Amino acid sequence: MAHLHLPVSFEGSVELFESVLAKDTSDGASSVIRILLTEQNIVLADDLLAVNSSKTFHEKFLKKEKNAEKHREQRDMLFNPHFKNLRSMVQFLKSLYLKNVRKLGEWKITVNGKARIAYPADFILRKKLMIDFLDVHDAFPAGTSPLAPFINENDIDTAQMRTDADNAETIHDTFLQESKDKEEFREQRDYLIEPVEDHLRAIGHYLMKLYTKNQRKAGDWGYVVNDKSKKLTERKYILGQEEQKVVYAGVIGSEVFNLGKTVLEIYPGDTLKGTPVSLNPSETFILKRRYGTFVVKNRSNTEKAELKATLRK
Repeated sequence: MAHLHLPVSFEGSVELFESVLAKDTSDGASSVIRILLTEQNIVLADDLLAVNSSKTFHEKFLKKEKNAEKHREQRDMLFNPHFKNLRSMVQFLKSLYLKNVRKLGEWKITVNGKARIAYPADFILRKKLMIDFLDVHDAFPAGTSPLAPFINENDIDTAQMRTDADNAETIHDTFLQESKDKEEFREQRDYLIEPVEDHLRAIGHYLMKLYTKNQRKAGDWGYVVNDKSKKLTERKYILGQEEQKVVYAGVIGSEVFNLGKTVLEIYPGDTLKGTPVSLNPSETFILKRRYGTFVVKNRSNTEKAELKATLRK
């Protein structure tokens, strides 16, 4: 049995819509989807307006994404060499305090277990750690810091470390704002294109039912159809109370079934970011673009949850 593959990217959805619109316009009154459009109140002219508006937001999204990445790189190029020096200084002190590595705590350094140094991943926390560390060094009377020999020997300019860290933070603030703007443009783009994608999904499934004897004819409308459905598999997941799981290789256009008695939350991607889709018991959710990988969370703190999803092997 052939399988209908729906686009997983915004550009793919736009391309498919434009193909469907062109085919319907070319066929005119004999278009085989007109009956479906009328029955489901789908107006391709309205969808075209939505697509054109979403393309405008997509262009803004791409520009912000490019600028955000540029500022992230600038921030890291400025800050990372100094943070590398910080690590070297910590290792020097660690060798000095070999018999009592936890003494590094006096330098604001986190030590896990007996001697494992832990550094934060977040830029702001890293910057704060570096400044706090330098503050401890500067608090010693001139020339008495145990770090002084290492700094002098390796020509480390701690004043420059502070200056560049502050400048890196300014760049980081710009990066954060552009990232925020980027996500807002993406959300506006997706809000506009989502109903169109729902219509494309309905049209695609209608064509597959119409062309039962030769489902590849849906390709005339721009849909991707192949015979690889045998490589799909259904999988059930059991989640404990308030447990969450990341589901990979979900098939766009397939359904996720809530087989349990609790409400599930579904997030696109592999993190709990954004507004989740709430899936009540016995309900289904059709995987849309951006949900090829998704996180499912059991909202209940008393009941286990169960769901079923179609995956690519």
